[in-house]
Amino acid sequence: MKTEETKAGSPAGADGDAQAVLDHVIAGTPIEPELARRVRDRAEAIRQEILASHGVQDIGVELIRQLRGRLPES
Repeated sequence: MKTEETKAGSPAGADGDAQAVLDHVIAGTPIEPELARRVRDRAEAIRQEILASHGVQDIGVELIRQLRGRLPES
């Protein structure tokens, strides 16, 4: 199943899939496997685009060290 692209560049059906997931969460029913697969595939494609354009951003450790200081070497 190939999804169409909208003018904004996001796959058509992303909003519909998000609404379907919310409906399942609110109702407390399991998410259909095909819906879950589409959402996972879309998320992975977005993740790969971000990694390709920005690379890995490793800022968490440095921010924590700035907040609490470096740990003593053991």
